[in-house]
Amino acid sequence: MGQKSGHPKEKRSPKLYGYQILVSEEEEEEEEDSNEKENNKELEKFSKQLDEILGMADSRNGAVGLYNIGLSCCLNSLLQSFLMNRYFTSILRRINVPHGRAEQDASVPYQMLLLLESMQRAKGKPVRPFDLICCLSGHGVRLFVLHDASEVYYKIWSLLKSQITDTDLENSLRCFFRPEQLTKENMCHCEKCNKETSCTRRKKIMHLPRMLTLHLVRFRSQGGNRTKKVTHRLAFPSELDFSQILPPEQYQPDSKKKNDGLYDLFAVIAHSGPADFGHYCAYIWSLTENKWYCFNDSSVCKVSWDDIKCTYGRQSVCWGETAYLLVYMRRNSTSL
Repeated sequence: MGQKSGHPKEKRSPKLYGYQILVSEEEEEEEEDSNEKENNKELEKFSKQLDEILGMADSRNGAVGLYNIGLSCCLNSLLQSFLMNRYFTSILRRINVPHGRAEQDASVPYQMLLLLESMQRAKGKPVRPFDLICCLSGHGVRLFVLHDASEVYYKIWSLLKSQITDTDLENSLRCFFRPEQLTKENMCHCEKCNKETSCTRRKKIMHLPRMLTLHLVRFRSQGGNRTKKVTHRLAFPSELDFSQILPPEQYQPDSKKKNDGLYDLFAVIAHSGPADFGHYCAYIWSLTENKWYCFNDSSVCKVSWDDIKCTYGRQSVCWGETAYLLVYMRRNSTSL
């Protein structure tokens, strides 16, 4: 806990069925030109937004070869399919750098990030993926073996899934509200056809409270074993906007209330230590002073937003301080 202060603050025409509208060739050409211009504007706008989101470096990924090391043609081909995908490389650029040389050497996403940066500095010349291949070999992907591409592809995905644990609150909320397909034993009984039918279950927000408390599942027990603490990193914002998280069909705010789904972070209840014993403290935003404070039993001190971000969590630090409860306050609201 620190001792600082501060607060972050294809356009388409309707389809016509059953009848036709007769227009002259000249009118058709004018309409086509107009549609083409609109489409070009949309493409330019989308491309610009994509560059801003993914980064200019990854939007200009060049074609750089990889040297064959120990019959690694299969690995090289699969790695190129990952590293030429700027959607994937944007995820790589957001990972936490592992602490310690041993963790870095064993981290597949980190070694992939290092290889990506080497390829972008290579100015078109081939690069030796030696460190990444050594990392993969440490996870059971052997060298000097003719691999089956599908098996190795699955192995790499499994390693990435298990080692990239960073996420953020907005994506977690999107996953929580994601439509769920109910099939097999989870099918619902249909009153119209009088039989079990597969269906899609959706959650919808009809009303949001003034004070919104989000509980992060940090403790879990599997098969009656000892409860363990989940220390995976989860980033949370100082501002939360539900209109940017959920689609319109799942979020229907009150039209009479402005900024009904816009929240500011008010408090973070954090836990440090393992699951069976530990310590709690609270980070709270002072509404009168516009400053963050840390309340640690009898000790009270000013802190910065960077101090609060330390409660995001980190998988490699089991005793570290992690946010457990997040309290958000609806902006510009006077009623409960």
